[in-house]
Amino acid sequence: MTRGIDHLVLCVNDLDQARDLYQRIGFTLTPKAQHPFGTGNCLAQFDNSFLELLTVTRPELISEHDGDNFSFGAYNRGYLQNRQGMSMLAMTSTNWKTDRDEFAAKGLKINAPFSFSRTAQQPDGGEVKVGFDLTFVDPDPEQDLQEAWFTCSHQHPPEYFWKPEYQTHDNGVETIKAVYLVNDDVTEKLEFVDRLDLDPEQGEVQVLSHSDFESLFPGQGVERDYNGFCGYSLIVHDLPHMREVLSRGNIDFQSDAERIWIDKPGALGVVIEFVEKDQRQ
Repeated sequence: MTRGIDHLVLCVNDLDQARDLYQRIGFTLTPKAQHPFGTGNCLAQFDNSFLELLTVTRPELISEHDGDNFSFGAYNRGYLQNRQGMSMLAMTSTNWKTDRDEFAAKGLKINAPFSFSRTAQQPDGGEVKVGFDLTFVDPDPEQDLQEAWFTCSHQHPPEYFWKPEYQTHDNGVETIKAVYLVNDDVTEKLEFVDRLDLDPEQGEVQVLSHSDFESLFPGQGVERDYNGFCGYSLIVHDLPHMREVLSRGNIDFQSDAERIWIDKPGALGVVIEFVEKDQRQ
């Protein structure tokens, strides 16, 4: 079974600051929500994927890693002790049990099942419960984790979560095109990614060396001891309009004929690239 990108977890120190930045970039954001394990978020939804701005909001609710029980809250707390940026990639799922069976058959380490629910505020102000089953793949809490992968199975009626009012953005962003991941050993990491059965038509993961990433985004050096997610690319309807939105929002950016990008310092630790459909194939 192939998988797409469900969402990107963008881990930030200050959720209000991140909300202000992403709204000035031209995104419509959902209201803030609270997880039962100590983190809080808000989302920028697209047709079939989303960005999750996330921070630690209630550290007293965070449980620690315990054997096969991987702690979402503890992982992101640890990530923020060193940096802001993209901490996790969530893949689509239709059945969490199938995910576990397939990953195990491929020799991938999986952790104990993890399920939760939270309140989601609707555009009319009402509230509903939404639930998720997560399957974490190959995490090792004994190491300095710099990336995490999981499948996300939505356990609620689609209309409870996906809302046209939240999926329309002034900047014209339509979907996630690609994620950029740097690693010391590109070949080994590519072998891992291949075992995840990702469908590039539903979001591509590009594994790059540190030098290749710096060539793609000049001036955006990556610490040599960092192996993880460094940027992501979004498809927009119209690049000239995107430039207007960023200028109106007082956002510094770089551009060439085919793309626009916001550097890591201006985008809270991760490069954000914007391309028109059929570009950067």
